[in-house]
Amino acid sequence: MQDDQNAIHGRLESLFQQFGEDRVMLGSEYPNSYGVATIAEEVGLMKKFFSTKTRAQAENYFHGNAGHIYKYIKRAANQPSPA
Repeated sequence: MQDDQNAIHGRLESLFQQFGEDRVMLGSEYPNSYGVATIAEEVGLMKKFFSTKTRAQAENYFHGNAGHIYKYIKRAANQPSPA
């Protein structure tokens, strides 16, 4: 199991370095991953990976980059401001 985790971490690190912190964002392979991993497991894996990164890098991945990519505009007072 540890070898699997090390391999996954190494692959994620390689992709993170290749694309850069401003060009990756949270996504899912669901429903293609159904039966392999749950969405909670997928997110947990990424949380573990980003625990080795800065808070800003994690925030970019989990929500900031999506705001830039999809050109998020705040439309209501109770919504967060764009990053």
